[in-house]
Amino acid sequence: MVRKQRDNGGGEKVAEKEQYCPNCGTKLTGHPKFCPKCGLQLTQNQDDAVSGESMGTTNQAPTPKRPHNKKKRVIIVILLALVIILVIVGGYLIKKTVSETSVDSDQSAQSSQSATYQSSRSQHSSASSSSQQEQASVASSDSITGDDQLVKATMTPNQTAAAIAVYADRVSIWPAISSDGMASHLNVAIETNNFDLSYEGQDNVRYDVQAGDNGTSPMLCYTLKNGTVALYTVYGDEEGEISPMSTTTLTQIVDYLNSENEAQSVENLAQKVVISDQR
Repeated sequence: MVRKQRDNGGGEKVAEKEQYCPNCGTKLTGHPKFCPKCGLQLTQNQDDAVSGESMGTTNQAPTPKRPHNKKKRVIIVILLALVIILVIVGGYLIKKTVSETSVDSDQSAQSSQSATYQSSRSQHSSASSSSQQEQASVASSDSITGDDQLVKATMTPNQTAAAIAVYADRVSIWPAISSDGMASHLNVAIETNNFDLSYEGQDNVRYDVQAGDNGTSPMLCYTLKNGTVALYTVYGDEEGEISPMSTTTLTQIVDYLNSENEAQSVENLAQKVVISDQR
């Protein structure tokens, strides 16, 4: 757009905008009120044009931009990062604490259960031991009647061994054994017979007896078969068939001991009998 310059009265030249008719485009000279060509009234339009130009100029004035506060943004980013890190670390610590607490609780519960189990086992073992002792006591008492009499049908293996030993001592079949020795202990070893005994025991079993101070020579032993008891004294240099010192029955032994009031002696010795199976 071509602009003319005019003097503003102060010696300065001011650019003057050329005017055109907004209706027909005719170039206007000066400031006519009407277009010389189409007769359009120009005064109002010129004012509007000037006003519009001023407004346009005003609107087109650049707005100063605010400088970005980069430092503030950096601080905000750093703070956000710190918050995120704190949240992550806090969550991890809480999870770890809960996990350790759970493990401690489980271990405590297991320790408590183990202690309870051990206590229960101990009580059960104690009760079982007491029960066995009571049963042994009952069995022993059942073998002796109220009149202090032995009952063959209810005698235990220990009582049977004790009865045979007491009988052999009382009738002097085993002179090598003594009452004092039996008062100390009575060991009975169940052996597979390897001697030529004239009266073999049931299933070829031999019962070797050692009481107190009688040692191992001569060897005292007996066999049992169908209620028959064969009592032997075996010396180391014996050869050939060995005959028993005496043969009797368990019924006769019990009857003899009852007649001699030896039931309590048998019971006392039975408590010291140790039977071991050496087969």
